This record gives sequence, C-alpha cells and structure tokens, in this order.
Amino acid sequence: MKADKDIEDEIRRIAAEENLIRLKVMAKREEREARREEREMEMEARREEEEREERQNAKEKEMEEARYTRELELLHIRAQLKAQTKTETTPARHKPVFNVFEAQRLIPRFTEESPDKFFDHFETVGATMKQPEDKWSMLLQSVLFGKGRSAYLSLSQTRRWSIKK
Repeated sequence: MKADKDIEDEIRRIAAEENLIRLKVMAKREEREARREEREMEMEARREEEEREERQNAKEKEMEEARYTRELELLHIRAQLKAQTKTETTPARHKPVFNVFEAQRLIPRFTEESPDKFFDHFETVGATMKQPEDKWSMLLQSVLFGKGRSAYLSLSQTRRWSIKK
C-alpha cells in the first residue's frame, strides 16, 4: 500500500508539474500574444501617423499651389492694368516741334575764308540733328554775314527757300 501511495503521490507530483508547465507555456503564449498585439498597435499607430502626415503634406502642397496660382493671376492682372494705364495715359506721339533757337545754337559760325567747310558742316549738323530740310534756308540766313549774306540776299525769294548744295 505504501507503494501504491508512493505511486499515487508520484502521479500527483507529475500532474502538478505538468499543470505548472502548461501554465508557464500558456503564460508565455499570452505574453507573446500581448507583445504581438502591442507591435501591431504600434504599427497601426505609425501607419495612422504617416497617413496623417501625408494628408497634411498634400494639404500644404495644395495650399502652396493655390497661393502660387493666385500670385500668377495677380501678376497677370497687374501687367494688364499697367498696360491699360500706359495706353490710357500715354499721349499720342506727335512729331517734335522744330525749335529754331535750339537749332541755331548748333550751327557753326560762317567764315568767308572757307565757305565750303561751313556748308559741309552746316549740312552734317542738320542731318545729324534730323532738322527738317525745309527749315535749312531759314537757319542759313540767320548765320550768314558779309559776302555770304549779300550772295544769299541777291537770290530770288523762291530760290532762297529751295537752297541745296
């Protein structure tokens, strides 16, 4: 009987050890499952954070594009206004008025010793300054003196107004 009792005690001890081992295995499984769930939750949190950042970046990009588009539209409107203002405020271009006094200041002095040089210089200044040729005879009579003036006055009036070299 003692042997039966020892066997029963041994069976109980082994059963208790089996239960303890099962409990340890179950605890380890639960621990692994908890760690796996925790990792999954962390990964889900990271995915959600990444998605939130992507949405935020997309929103910022959209806002930047909208601001850029508005700036372009504003520049276009400003250019149109500037062009419109310029055409409205710019007077029609008129032919410049010929100023005799200004032109006289540029005419070289007449010398009786070298009339050819004077006339060459006179024509060069007139052409360079874009003085109208029909005004040249008026300018010429204002600077001639001595024999040059006498020669000019001896011409008929029609001829004086049509002087060419």
